[in-house]
Amino acid sequence: MGIIRLLILAALIWLVWRILRSTLLAPPQQGNPSAPDNQKMVRCAECGVHTPESLAVRQNEQRFCCEDHRQQWLEKHHD
Repeated sequence: MGIIRLLILAALIWLVWRILRSTLLAPPQQGNPSAPDNQKMVRCAECGVHTPESLAVRQNEQRFCCEDHRQQWLEKHHD
């Protein structure tokens, strides 16, 4: 009976050690890297979709969600 108790105790210690190790030593979880935190959103002048300012395509004072929309806007507003 003594050996069974030792095996159960060893299994419990191992289980607790694994749980503590995985929670305490786990690397910090990061948010979505493709969506910058607390960044200003700008509206696409062509379609109206909001895009993070760092990813927006610029044309003078206008902002666009992609290069294609910048080109479309330029074709429509070419003076």
